[in-house]
Amino acid sequence: MTRTRCCFLLIRSIEILHQINFKSAYTSRNLFIKSRSFGCRPYSNSKTTTTTATSKENIKTMDGMEIKDMKLVPCTQSKYVVPGRVTFNQNGRQRKWDYVKVHDSVSILIYNKTRDAFVLVRQFRPAPYLNINSKMLKEEVSDIENKSSEKKDFKTVAPFELGVTYELCAGIVDQKRSLVEIAQSEIEEETGYIVPLENIKQIFRHTATGHSGNMGTAFYAEVTDDMKTAKGGGVQDSGEFIDLYYLPRTDAKDFALDERYVKPSSFIAAIMWFFINQQK
Repeated sequence: MTRTRCCFLLIRSIEILHQINFKSAYTSRNLFIKSRSFGCRPYSNSKTTTTTATSKENIKTMDGMEIKDMKLVPCTQSKYVVPGRVTFNQNGRQRKWDYVKVHDSVSILIYNKTRDAFVLVRQFRPAPYLNINSKMLKEEVSDIENKSSEKKDFKTVAPFELGVTYELCAGIVDQKRSLVEIAQSEIEEETGYIVPLENIKQIFRHTATGHSGNMGTAFYAEVTDDMKTAKGGGVQDSGEFIDLYYLPRTDAKDFALDERYVKPSSFIAAIMWFFINQQK
C-alpha cells in the first residue's frame, strides 16, 4: 500500500471517528471552556508563541478578537461556493444529491527547526461556531435555513472562542499558478516566512466526498527563524484575521487528538504523516 493511500485512509478514518465521537467531544469542549484554568497554556510558551504571553492568557482567545452583530442572511452570488442538486439513475433507481461547488485548496505543514515546533494558524471560523451554537440550541438544519431566509438576528449562546480553530497554513486554488507556487505564496502571506519552491514538498492529497468533492493538496516545508521576513497574519483587506501559533513538536501528537481544540482532519493527517515519515 502506498503512503498516499495510507494517508487517504487515515483521513477517512479520522472523519468517521469525529462523526461517531462528536457528542462526547462536544461535551468535553464545553466542560473545558467552563472549568479551565486561565493560568495554564499546555501547548505553548513564551518562546514559541507570537501572541502576548501573560500568566492569565486564554489559550482559545485570539489577540484583539471581537465578534458582534452576527446575523444569518441568504447566500447569493458567492465567489466561493455554488450550491446545486444533481439527479441520476443508479442501478435502476432514481437518485438526487445536493452538492456545493467550491475551490480546491492547498495546505502546508510548516516545521520550524529553530524552535522545534510546528507553525499553525489560528483564526475564528464561522462555520464550526454555527454548528456548535446550533447544537447548544438543539436546532435542526431546517431551522437554520428558515432563519437565514428571513434575515433575522439569531440567538448566540456558544462562546465565540469555540469558533477559534487551529489549522495548517492554507489557501484556495483560485489562481493560474502551480499548486506549489500557491503554497509558497500562502506561507508568506499567513506566516511571514520566505521558503524557496524547491523546499516545499507535496506529501498527499485528500478529497471531500460528502457535499463538495473538492481536492486538497498537502505540502511540507521546513523553516528557521531567520527565514521570517514579515509579520504574516493573512490579507486583512480580504477579511483574514490570523494569529500564528507555535506547537512544540513534543506536544503535537497529543494536541492533534485533543478534542477540545477545533481542527480539520487534514491537519491531524499531516501531523501523523510527519511522525511516520520525518521523525527519526
